[in-house]
Amino acid sequence: GVRAKDHVDVGLRMADCQKGHCVGFTTDAALVNELKEARDELRIMRLQKQMVSHKRLIIDELGFVPISKTGAELLFELISQRYERGATLITSNLPFDEWTETFGSERLTGALLDRLTHHVSILEMNGDRYRLGQSRARKPQVGAQAHPKTSAPPGPTPGSPLAPVPLHSRNRPPPAGCLRSTS
Repeated sequence: GVRAKDHVDVGLRMADCQKGHCVGFTTDAALVNELKEARDELRIMRLQKQMVSHKRLIIDELGFVPISKTGAELLFELISQRYERGATLITSNLPFDEWTETFGSERLTGALLDRLTHHVSILEMNGDRYRLGQSRARKPQVGAQAHPKTSAPPGPTPGSPLAPVPLHSRNRPPPAGCLRSTS
């Protein structure tokens, strides 16, 4: 679910920062847009070098928005350059067999997955969507009676290890120039 994924993202970023490692964090849409702009402005090599230098690059929400053919090729090129040089963490709500729809090419998706799944740990998380549960908890269903067992979403309580990480935590300044968002 979203709760565990956000908790893992923030936890990994903070652990890397505490060790003094620089971490890149972005969504796939923001990264693809940045790569396209850099290519158009003839600064793609500099941006790729910067992205390859990150100890860990976290690409969030892969597949949320379809990627153009050019964007998919630029993302593939970046991941290929990072292959076996730095950790790349990708979060997605899509199973691998649906990634072809996002990238538009079976061949490119296969090559990308080949690089991403070599020497990795794949974490599959299933569960209720946190934001939807919160919304349902605030709004009583039409015609439904409030009942203690159905009025609150199931799941961890605030402060537990899988409790949600507030979205504003992504906007806090990183410690001493360590954490870098590419967007």
